[in-house]
Amino acid sequence: MSPRQAAMRRTRNTAVLVASLLLIIGLIAWIAIARGGSESDFDGAGNGEEQVVQIKEGSNLSALAPELEDRGIVASGNAFLTAAANNPNADNIQPGFYRLQGEMSAASAVDALLDPQQRVTPLQVYGGATLMDINILGGQTRLGILSMIQQAACGDKPAADCVKLEDLNKVAANADPVALGFVRSGRARRWRAARVTQNVWRV
Repeated sequence: MSPRQAAMRRTRNTAVLVASLLLIIGLIAWIAIARGGSESDFDGAGNGEEQVVQIKEGSNLSALAPELEDRGIVASGNAFLTAAANNPNADNIQPGFYRLQGEMSAASAVDALLDPQQRVTPLQVYGGATLMDINILGGQTRLGILSMIQQAACGDKPAADCVKLEDLNKVAANADPVALGFVRSGRARRWRAARVTQNVWRV
């Protein structure tokens, strides 16, 4: 091989090596940009717009992550899963309903799912329940539907800005039973009409 051919061969090898290095660098940069975009995150504990989410029985956080992203609760489902993986208590998150907010950081969303104060207790209304509380023999009080609504929404110790029982009473006194759904027409399931008897509604 002549010196000229050897020089040309070295030049080709160098060019191939440089092209390969540029390709690798470009690929690494693309992966970094893609990963950074998929794990974008909001700042803070939310924008104040409350949203209720459900973790169903047998479900997991991987199934919840896309919903949180779609609803704008977190910026990225991947960021949420990363935050859960970095939280040693994430395995303690239980099925149920939770109060979250829009535009929460991923870590804040995980913390909210671990906070008992953010868990919502479903309202269960028994047959024959009344809207108002009833005092029964023995000095006990049977909670009415309105008190149960307040308790489910605000817990045993309502905050100052939570729904007040007095406001619920005003709504119940002035609302149309048909508009509330107590009475349904057509072939839909029929309910007994709500009636007011001494300011107590039975449904």
